[in-house]
Amino acid sequence: MKEKDPQEFFNIVLLAAYDVDYNFILIDVGAYGSQSDGGIFKESAFGVALDMGSLNIPESSPISNNISVPYVFVADEAFPQKSYIMRPFPG
Repeated sequence: MKEKDPQEFFNIVLLAAYDVDYNFILIDVGAYGSQSDGGIFKESAFGVALDMGSLNIPESSPISNNISVPYVFVADEAFPQKSYIMRPFPG
């Protein structure tokens, strides 16, 4: 059986965000797989709007003892560290 040449495959990146009820609130499809996820996010309309602060994201909310915590998106290490993106510890 002949192995397929890696150049014969095409990757398309799908980025998505969902809310606490697992409802998709954003889907971005179509970037080429050769681009980094963080770079795709940065150039997307959603990433640009987040950087500009033009989305209707709630202000920080108190969780207990009046400690306010901001709303964030949880992402993996491919994404930049930002005030609105929380990444787990690497590894």
